[in-house]
This record gives sequence, structure tokens and C-alpha cells, in this order.
Amino acid sequence: MAAEKNGPVKSIATGATSSAVPTALPAPGSDITWASPWTEIAVDLGEEDIAFTLREESLDIEGPLDQNRQSEIMFKNGIDTVTFGIYQLAQEAFALSSTNATTSNIEEEGTTITYRAMCFEFTGIGLLYLPKVRIKPLTLSGSIKTQAKMVYEGKVFGTTTIPSGYQWHEFDGS
Repeated sequence: MAAEKNGPVKSIATGATSSAVPTALPAPGSDITWASPWTEIAVDLGEEDIAFTLREESLDIEGPLDQNRQSEIMFKNGIDTVTFGIYQLAQEAFALSSTNATTSNIEEEGTTITYRAMCFEFTGIGLLYLPKVRIKPLTLSGSIKTQAKMVYEGKVFGTTTIPSGYQWHEFDGS
């Protein structure tokens, strides 16, 4: 029987734009030990789905009397956005924003964008690498009976070397 190829997200890490994927990927069934330039998001991830929205734009080629399309030309194909939630209202959570400015113990949104690279580690299987992302807070919610939560959206950009904006790296112990 083939090895299981599914599992929960174990961690999310951020780095400077186009930070290289960790060079030593663990063996299958193991986990990454994050090291510089990567910083694991050290806050409580929300239980909601981490959602990746895909983007595809193409043009169908159809003849005037054809019953169905005959081919297509692909223009865009990649990840458009990623959303994830965090159950913590700590300074580290607010500092995830790509337009955040930190002064001592104060976090404030600005207009200067600092793009980041992101990795989503799937327990014991592999990681999804996004080399250029603008992270922004979408919602901040809470109530008397529920923990406060922040939901973030990452707007994914392609790069010269990774035009789709993502790569999958399977753990192989190399």
C-alpha cells in the first residue's frame, strides 16, 4: 500500500521576499526545523481551513462550426490568494501584515509594502513555497464567549524564476 500523502498544516513560516526554500528537507514523516532566514509564525493557528485560491486565465480556440473547443491558450496559471486565521492578538500577529510599522510596543498599518516569502508545511509530507506575498489582515473578531481571531489574506505574486507564484517541495530527506 502506498504511503499516506495527506495531512494537516503543521506550520507556516515567513521570510524575506524570495528567501530560498530550506536546503535540507526532512525525510518523509518528519518535520522541518525552521532556521534563518525563515521565522515560524509563533502564534496559534486557527482551526479553519487554510484556503488557497487558484487563478487561471485562458482562451478557448473554437472553429465556427465545431461542436466544442479544439484547444486553448493559457495566459495565467497559479495561486491568487491564501487565507488563514490566527487565535492570538499578540504583537507578532499584527506584525505579519506587509504594511505594518512597529514602534516599541505599538503596531500600526501604513502604506509601504514589504513583500514576504511564505512556506506552508504539511505534516510529514512536504511544503508549499510562495516566494512573494503581500500579507494583509482581513478581519479581527471576537466576543464575550469566543476567543478573538484574526484572519489574514496573502496576495500571491509570481517571480521571474517562479511565474506561477508557488512550488511544491516533497520531503525526501535530501
